[in-house]
Amino acid sequence: TVAGGNNPGSQLNQLQYPFGIFLDDDSNLYITDSFNHRIVKWNYGYSVGQLVAGGNGLGDHKIIKWPENEVIAGGNGEGDQLNQLSYPNHFFIKNNKSIFIADGGNNRIVEWIIGDKQGIVRAGGNGAGHNLDQFYQPLSVIVDRLDNLYIADYDNNRIMRWLKNSKSGIVIIGEGAEDHGKDKLMRPTQILFDKNGNLW
Repeated sequence: TVAGGNNPGSQLNQLQYPFGIFLDDDSNLYITDSFNHRIVKWNYGYSVGQLVAGGNGLGDHKIIKWPENEVIAGGNGEGDQLNQLSYPNHFFIKNNKSIFIADGGNNRIVEWIIGDKQGIVRAGGNGAGHNLDQFYQPLSVIVDRLDNLYIADYDNNRIMRWLKNSKSGIVIIGEGAEDHGKDKLMRPTQILFDKNGNLW
């Protein structure tokens, strides 16, 4: 056990529905502790985490930069306007200039230029569905060097790639089948690239 393992709970040696993870260059693990509404950092080799962000109850559908407590995206209540988010999930920061957000409740990927008052829909936004221009609860997004998007489309059981400026995506793994064959997925929650460019 690297983090948690002490039954579900809200103490700093516990997690409750951990969702997203990020490993920094020093092997410290950052965990989205969903049901505790917080981000916890677990230093390599430690048995207790430390609070990085949140932990004060349910928030307001926003992305916050800590420790400055600066709202980067959303914060205008739940909704589908370009200045709102609905159950934002994972996000990806590109070159410290843009944040790409898997806006799960709106079934879209939004790019928010840091400092702007609203985002730009980069993928989806056409309602929940199974078509190649739709998502059914996107949970994770990453961006490659060419600004192509890779999205974990949770309830469609697929990973999609959206080329820059395209109106629809390409299924690269999945297609919605729920069996566990070589090219099948069941509700993918997170994706990432390693330093060699492999998709995980």
